[in-house]
Amino acid sequence: MIPELLSPASNLTTAITAFECGADAVYAGLEKFNARERNINFSIEELSQLTAYARKYKKKVYITFNTLVKDNELEDAATLLDKAASCKPDAFIIQDFGILNYLKTYLPQVPIHASTQMGIHNAQGVNYLNSQGINRIILERQLTIDELKQIKQNTKAELEVFVHGSLCCSLSGTCLWSSWMGGHSGNRGRCKQPCRRRYHSENGNGFFFSANDLYTLDHIATFKKIGIDSLKIEGRMRKSDYVSSTVSAYRMLLDAKLGEENQVIKKARNILSGSMGRKWSGGFTTKESQTNVLEHTRIGVSGMIIGDVVKISETGFDVKVSSTLKIGDTIRVQPLSGDEGPLLSVTKLGYNNRDTKYLKRGQIGTVFCDKEIPSRSRVYKTGTKPKDVDISKLPPASIGFPVDIKIDNKGWQIKIANHLWHYSCDIAKAKSRPVDAAYIVDEFCKNNFNKSFAIAKTVAIDGNLFIQQRDIRKCRQAFFEYLQTANIALPIFDGHKLFNKVDLRYAGKPNKPQLAICTKDNLVLIDNINETLLPHPVFPDDIDDIKKQIKTAINNGIRNFRITSIFYFELLKPYKNKNLIISTSFPLPITNALAIKEILTWGANKIQLWPELEKPVLDLILNKYGKVAEIYQFGLLPLLQTRASTAQSGEIQDGRGTTFNVIHERGRQIVYPEVAFEIPANTQYHIYKDQSKVKSKNIKTSLFNYDREMV
Repeated sequence: MIPELLSPASNLTTAITAFECGADAVYAGLEKFNARERNINFSIEELSQLTAYARKYKKKVYITFNTLVKDNELEDAATLLDKAASCKPDAFIIQDFGILNYLKTYLPQVPIHASTQMGIHNAQGVNYLNSQGINRIILERQLTIDELKQIKQNTKAELEVFVHGSLCCSLSGTCLWSSWMGGHSGNRGRCKQPCRRRYHSENGNGFFFSANDLYTLDHIATFKKIGIDSLKIEGRMRKSDYVSSTVSAYRMLLDAKLGEENQVIKKARNILSGSMGRKWSGGFTTKESQTNVLEHTRIGVSGMIIGDVVKISETGFDVKVSSTLKIGDTIRVQPLSGDEGPLLSVTKLGYNNRDTKYLKRGQIGTVFCDKEIPSRSRVYKTGTKPKDVDISKLPPASIGFPVDIKIDNKGWQIKIANHLWHYSCDIAKAKSRPVDAAYIVDEFCKNNFNKSFAIAKTVAIDGNLFIQQRDIRKCRQAFFEYLQTANIALPIFDGHKLFNKVDLRYAGKPNKPQLAICTKDNLVLIDNINETLLPHPVFPDDIDDIKKQIKTAINNGIRNFRITSIFYFELLKPYKNKNLIISTSFPLPITNALAIKEILTWGANKIQLWPELEKPVLDLILNKYGKVAEIYQFGLLPLLQTRASTAQSGEIQDGRGTTFNVIHERGRQIVYPEVAFEIPANTQYHIYKDQSKVKSKNIKTSLFNYDREMV
């Protein structure tokens, strides 16, 4: 089986470039709610053009909606999802469980993919999400190839893995570091990349958490053999030159004939060398590669170093270049501290008081720009002027609208908004192969008519009927002729108007608020009742041990479990008749009422709210689901967790003097802050305190985002 090759797309040009270079699909973000919000991203009109183009050439388009959504953002998120669904994308990629609930309820016709930000790292997590309506799971990036094999052998769900591009040092979906340092959440596409900064310790300084780029050309044959369904290239902030080289290289190896891989891989590497990323590494694919994925002596900047800033002025800066710099190149001006520097496209260059189109090696010239340039900086080329792609031939923007279809032996009934349209015809009973709803959806909704097309929200077929393709086309043609004369305002989906209904069983305050305290032996005490805290993460080799621990606990009479990941719902399924009490806990993220609603249907009894949230958002959720919501009130939060081997453990400091501690625990390196997280205790609601990592009663504390906006 040849896996799907999936490319990033920052705009229409990069998307078309990806398709032309051999990508089977692209993934793209909208204006909000995606993990690369600082990028340009797509408008709805551009998305509609892209999806129409992709359908014409049998390609696919996936929409990234892969961030945590706060409760006060639900209506905006739903409106954007409705508009995106009207473009008929091939799937939504999501992280938030509230968004999962919304899509299943109001937009069931669009497939759902679980983002790597969901942090799924074993087959049990894959299978549980698959049972909840998710078609494909994008796995945790820190899995080894051997672990991928184990997962694939124990699931029938589609699996997707990253094969190339920038690597986050943290276990997916668990990083709080950027948010802790200033409210810019990596779980909401706003990461300021503190892991790329320089840190100081007693043993020296370095970029202790800066990861090299992922490169897996050598493993493509293995991915094919395992049966991975989709191979994903990272880079939605990159331009079409990067997309061209990466897609072309991986396409070449995917299509290589058996026995010819060695010759092809040399050519592919040469092509890939033009992608201008960081130093290549095997990422987390093997235990050995996990020991060298971090390189503390190298500043973690993507691109090829081409010079140093020698002077800064009001109109730009002077640079001494070590290789050619041209108009149209993309560069990053990177301070030596490792803090994030500005990214810009070169639009004007000067040399010897004259305009020039390029600077040659050894020359000192001026880059004109209006951005603030940091002193003591180096210049990295991150891209070159992309080849021209003609997007003028793209289809015009088109609008999809929802319909409900009913079919019986006397004909069709189609509901659009508040209008009913009937198409009378005799439909025979099927002798062997009755028509199904999926076939009706494909045939009735496949073509564009006058810049619009129907999307079937529901299809009901009364009995076993036989309908030929030509008869479906006749009905479709008649329907659109009716629309042209009926003067009906075509709607978009409007399900978001309904989701604010709250189940009153869960509204208000709990009759008896509980105080849960996690002790140093990882037991949680609630009113003198022991609650077993189940660990995170649990990789495939450790699953059997966790199963035994759960079984032993239940045999010993334990009925209260605190779960830290989705896969525990799968592990606890066999004990449904044991009247278990299940509480969710960090790092399982809950940031809105819809997420609580979804997790309650999975069997949870108490839902811990995400510690990144600010007070107004916490209050909104508590007003809706206060009886079952729990406030994370105190604890020493892990800011970053990684399987990578770091060059430093113990105390470290950043350039501003902020202190952190790097601890080795259960095969991971964990970064803790010097101060604990603590917000005012609201004893009217359930409260959780984690004392397991706190060594002193006099530890300094921080409100985190409680008194500021998490962006």
